Amino acid sequence: MWRFGVPDTVETPPSAKARWRAQLQGGSPPPTATLSLNITPSADSPVGEYRLSARLRGEEKALGGLVLLFNPWCPEDSVFLSDEKEKQEYVLNERGVIYRGSADYISSMYWDYGQFEEDMAKICMRILDVNNENLRDPAGDAGARRDPVYVGRVISAMINSQDDYGVLQGRWGSDYWGGVPPTRWNGSYAILRRWFDSGCRPVKYGQCWVFAGSVGSTKRLDITNTYKYTEGTVLERMVFQYALIGVEGGWRVRGNAEAVEINGPAAMNAPRMERNRVGVPVANSSESPEAPTPQLLLAFEEVSKPLKGEDVQMRLWLKNDSPQLRELSFTLSVQAMRYNGTPAGKIQVEEAERKVEPHKDLSIPVVVPYSSYRDLMVPNGSMNFSAVVTEKGAPDGVFMAVHCVALENPPISIKVSSPCRVGTETSAEVVFMNPIDGTLTDCCLTVSGSGLFKKETTFRLPDLRPNVRVRVKFFFVPYKSGERSLLIDFDCSSFRDMKESCSVTVKP
Repeated sequence: MWRFGVPDTVETPPSAKARWRAQLQGGSPPPTATLSLNITPSADSPVGEYRLSARLRGEEKALGGLVLLFNPWCPEDSVFLSDEKEKQEYVLNERGVIYRGSADYISSMYWDYGQFEEDMAKICMRILDVNNENLRDPAGDAGARRDPVYVGRVISAMINSQDDYGVLQGRWGSDYWGGVPPTRWNGSYAILRRWFDSGCRPVKYGQCWVFAGSVGSTKRLDITNTYKYTEGTVLERMVFQYALIGVEGGWRVRGNAEAVEINGPAAMNAPRMERNRVGVPVANSSESPEAPTPQLLLAFEEVSKPLKGEDVQMRLWLKNDSPQLRELSFTLSVQAMRYNGTPAGKIQVEEAERKVEPHKDLSIPVVVPYSSYRDLMVPNGSMNFSAVVTEKGAPDGVFMAVHCVALENPPISIKVSSPCRVGTETSAEVVFMNPIDGTLTDCCLTVSGSGLFKKETTFRLPDLRPNVRVRVKFFFVPYKSGERSLLIDFDCSSFRDMKESCSVTVKP
């Protein structure tokens, strides 16, 4: 509790860590009985909800409540940002970019932070109030909230529902019964709103990028501004790619899903094989360092861009750099891969024998029909090609090549009628054509966007026959001006959660 007055004659205890001030607006008392005050909290006051009351001639009256946040515009605040561009990017920007994929197949999707949507301040305060530290030691937790590092760590822990009232329940697999698949989410507000309205029951389900996006929203509500670097830049993509390639085995963004966690990257000191390495000899670790057998070079090559719904065409190149004829037997295997790099199932295996003339190359076509991978690749986005080649008559002549391919979804388009104005109904149209020789069932379209939709809207669509185009026209009334993002998610039996977005300029 803080006491301050006009004039300020209230003595502040020496132990007080913060001091608030009040000043008459205009500098002198008005002639009427109404007083207008400017109230200035201390820059190191704990963030949270406050009740404000006034006492005059011994009578105290409640004036209402206020929510105090960290202030990056205040030079005395520990989260102060002097650069206006940084404030725009790290605090005010309502849209971010989440990169997913493997080192050679990086895809991006927009994420709607929604930090200025209705009741977001209440939601963030509720997250702080139900954290384990506050439940264990309310006074200590309240005092610690003046530290943005402490608040950031609390929010990080509260996004995961493990062992507390956290926001999201993680699930890694293919069964998301009773909840929403992690790939369905387009932004944080729908998640946080659902958690808040349910009485702090965890929202099902999330995975790494959903946890990250949700953390970004709560920290952008002026609570802290330490999450997320400038989006969409060349440097960001380089950093992302370097992290995927890794140092001594790569980087782990999240730890054990069953453990209590505070987020932060950690190096994984595990043996690894360099990505896209070709002609890797599989050697016995006990063999002597004698002159190596002339190496056979292996490499996979894409014949065309891999697209879901079409046959995947690859080529395996074998280069014999020695003066001897090489008689080889090889095994080619293709596996469906989950997003975290674990195998989801075997798609096909081929075995054959070939001869490679001295100083010659050999090309072996590898075709994966859509009918072979269709079922396994519905919930997964990539497939792993591997080749193990053995040379006849050479016990140590075993070579290996590995290549991971991420399949792109078929195109989907969105167009918004213009101009757009606050409070005026406008329309948008989504167009998609079924590219496969089969009917798409369970089709639904989910649309969202801060400032455009108060909540996510889902349209159930009829089954879509082969090579048939569907057009979905919908209407919305923007309620905030400025640059906005309209986000869509199209889901069906054969293509899961295809994303698209467009920028919308809304005039006042």
